[in-house]
Amino acid sequence: MHYSQLSGLTDVVASPLVLHATSLLQSQLRVSNTVLRSLHAGGSAVYVGGGVDLLSSAVVLDGVLLEASGGPTASAMHVSSSSRLSLRSHSVLSVTNVSVVSSGGGIVLGERLAVSDSVLRFVGVEGSVASSLVRCDGGTVGGGGWLELRDVWAVGEALSVASLSGVTLSGCAVSIARCAAIGTTLVSGPTITSGAVSVQCNRAGGRVLRSSGDYRMAGLPSVSVVPCDGCAAALACFDALTASFSDCVCSCRAGGVGEACLPFDVPPARAAVRRAA
Repeated sequence: MHYSQLSGLTDVVASPLVLHATSLLQSQLRVSNTVLRSLHAGGSAVYVGGGVDLLSSAVVLDGVLLEASGGPTASAMHVSSSSRLSLRSHSVLSVTNVSVVSSGGGIVLGERLAVSDSVLRFVGVEGSVASSLVRCDGGTVGGGGWLELRDVWAVGEALSVASLSGVTLSGCAVSIARCAAIGTTLVSGPTITSGAVSVQCNRAGGRVLRSSGDYRMAGLPSVSVVPCDGCAAALACFDALTASFSDCVCSCRAGGVGEACLPFDVPPARAAVRRAA
């Protein structure tokens, strides 16, 4: 395969999937049941640059193997540090049933993440990387936004599920359920100005996190703990399109679809045998 240098793509290295200076309006991009692999030094399986804006749109990666073996600067998915990744007006960026194998970083979301009235979700993701499985070094998940991490397993050398240093959570919902990290840190770094972080049945350093004190030691200073055998709307539903929650089931408003009342129909997590963390 031959890669040609395009204007503005100054730091993309041999990526099989590139989103560059892309705006989606009431559109969907779905990539499923495939392998995206970069073998080049510093390469990434998915590269995002030049500004990517989702407006009432969806980008879905499902059943994909993301592999990058180009040394410590490689990453499975790389959003350029100078690039804005924006989700607005009931948009969805969904990564489901994905395996990540990288000699460097995992899913790197850059420094200019902006989520409002939209959903950023990682569900059924397992990865062996040299750092945090999901990393974001700056940005905001704001009003009406939902950041969902569910069944995300950081295995191998990956010490934590997510590093969110520089990320501000303001007026949004964050849910972290049934995730596991080899290291003692589950999720680190976010600044919480308002909104709620709901957690359930997570593991770090080989033990189940049961109390707010456990989560504080694992990197999250302020959480609402739901028991492993319990349920809560904050863990299951996109609030903006949810009419009610009863018997652990979300009932949707107009425009909400699926079990979680999301703006778009997205794949559920598939049953999988997980390695112990």
